[in-house]
Order: sequence, then structure tokens, then C-alpha cells
Amino acid sequence: MQAYELFLTLPPNLKQGLSNLFSENDPLAFLAIGTQGKNIEMLWDYTNNALKENKEGAQILVEIFYSLFGYYAKATPYKLDPLEVGQPYNPTKHQRHHSSLNASGNITQVLLRGYLHARNGEVKRQSIIKL
Repeated sequence: MQAYELFLTLPPNLKQGLSNLFSENDPLAFLAIGTQGKNIEMLWDYTNNALKENKEGAQILVEIFYSLFGYYAKATPYKLDPLEVGQPYNPTKHQRHHSSLNASGNITQVLLRGYLHARNGEVKRQSIIKL
């Protein structure tokens, strides 16, 4: 269970910030709780905030999100945004990270993939990118 193992390696301040969502003592409860819709949204939002604040451990949160989202996607009609580096910036699908050097242009880095409805394309969370 990769997500749980990664969770255990988080810096204490990030782990504390997730204490209302996850328990450190039960890997199965961690997985069951972490793959529920509202909790996936909360984890994505928390990860986004950690990236905005350049917090130590933010990249670990990204990996935890991707790991849990893999299970979530199997049971729901949602999928990760399939964007690639080099694609044009689309403000309806993407959020520019504050460290972006440009206001428009092509994506140079994907920091956190957003997710969307697989059938109708509705964006649930925008991807966080650098230009």
C-alpha cells in the first residue's frame, strides 16, 4: 500500500494537517477513507495549498494523491487530466503556479494533475502547472 507508506514519511506538520482525515495506525482505514470522493477532493486541495506554499513534503503529498486516485478512478467516472508538457495553457483546465515565468504559452511542468469526468469532460479540479 504505497500511499500509506508515503504518508508515514511526511514531515510532522503536513501529517498533522491531515490528522482530521487520516489515521496513522490503520493502513486499511487509510485506504478506505482516502478513496472516498469528498476526501479525494480534500487531499487534492491540501496538496495544492502545500505546493503554493512550497512546503517541504509537498511532492510526497502529490504521490499520495496519485496513488489513492488510482483506486478512486476504478470505482468512479473520473480520470486524471492527461495533459502533457508542451501543451498550450488553458485557463479553464489549468491553474498557473505562482512561480511560472510566463502568463501564457505552453506548459513547462505539471506539478499536480487535476481530474475530470471521463465521459463529459467536466473539470473537477484544475491541473497545477508552470509556464
